[in-house]
Amino acid sequence: MEDDFGENSLLDCIYLCREMKYRDVMGSLVDEWKENIAEWTDPNRRALIDFNTFLGRDAENERLYQEQLAEVLSAENSSMRDIISGYKNMIRHYIYTCDHEKALCLCEKVIETTDYGQIRTLRLFKDILEACFEVTANHSKAAAGLWNWAKAELQKVPQSSRYGNLYTKGIAAAKAMDDPYGKQLEQEYEGFLARFRR
Repeated sequence: MEDDFGENSLLDCIYLCREMKYRDVMGSLVDEWKENIAEWTDPNRRALIDFNTFLGRDAENERLYQEQLAEVLSAENSSMRDIISGYKNMIRHYIYTCDHEKALCLCEKVIETTDYGQIRTLRLFKDILEACFEVTANHSKAAAGLWNWAKAELQKVPQSSRYGNLYTKGIAAAKAMDDPYGKQLEQEYEGFLARFRR
């Protein structure tokens, strides 16, 4: 922040309010900032999503994530990583807002319409697996197909590149589906934890 307070930008003031947890003032400043945005770019949307989350305005983020995804889907130079990342952000939003039916539809869309094999070695692929496990655990009556896919894909992931959240969410999904594979995952998870206790 500038010593001369009048020299600070509106964004500087928003971040200061956030730091000091002045949500009411921050909300008013964010509303003013939105009105002064001439063109909504991806960085601007990401900033607004971040502000909305802090302010408890999560419902407003759905449109922003949809716009981000539409933009990446329509761009000629979007990589498969960009596209799947856009879907992942939208799925995570629906999981966060407990709209598991919409999250399930998007998980299925990623599987059916993208070449996810291109990102199989990236962390992004495991992020998608995590999301599929969460949706399965919370929407098990409709997620049998999603569970079968995610379970088969997890089995292809080497144990050396698995991590805690992937295990715990996989275990929760297996339990929701009454799948004995959950017992195997629990044993593998114990081994994973034991390596860190040494």
